[in-house]
Amino acid sequence: MPREVETSSHWGTYLVDIDDDGRVIGTRPYSDDPDAAPAIGNVTGAQHARARVARPTLRRRWLENGPGPMTTVAAPTTSTSRLTRALGRLETFVVDEMHWTPTAKHADIVLPVATTLERDDIAVGAGDVRLRVSRRAVAPYAEAREEFAIFTELARRLTADFDEGLSAAGWLRKIYEDWRATDASPPAPPFDEFWEAGGVPLPQRPYDDPVFSDFRADPDLHPLQTPSGRI
Repeated sequence: MPREVETSSHWGTYLVDIDDDGRVIGTRPYSDDPDAAPAIGNVTGAQHARARVARPTLRRRWLENGPGPMTTVAAPTTSTSRLTRALGRLETFVVDEMHWTPTAKHADIVLPVATTLERDDIAVGAGDVRLRVSRRAVAPYAEAREEFAIFTELARRLTADFDEGLSAAGWLRKIYEDWRATDASPPAPPFDEFWEAGGVPLPQRPYDDPVFSDFRADPDLHPLQTPSGRI
């Protein structure tokens, strides 16, 4: 039976529609959101894009020759090709990505990572009125894993301690409870109550960010140091 899940990201709270096969079929702004972010409409397409990284991938050159700088990178002619050449000097270039971005296409090893809809998290941004639960809506795509799981396994193979004995869920609880115990924290319920409620209100303070403040006030009078004067 189709279902809906309320979740959040750094740009707002929204509802996710899921079909019987566990596939995201749509997203909708939360009913109480007076100014929903347009990005919500892109979530469904990004979730099932053909460019999703489905499984761990290794470059043939790396498999055949082992670690070592690439020797076939062309001489740089633009800033992009200079970056390409710089990446080519790495002995082993590993990334974790949701999609086949240009960075992933340059890597020797690509590890598929879960999207926002495929993991539990806590979401908040500067000036937000609420600390929100970012609830997992669907299982990770194909062989994708949460970044926490990837780093934990890599650390284990290197005999290093990354997780400090806690799971991803355990770290969410610890981070929240540590924040709740600080003097600067507003009155907040225990973690289980917070998670059930979907969030907790935050104090309203004026948003004071000096970055680009003059530009935002008058873009014509205070243009940026770019060819267009804009971002």
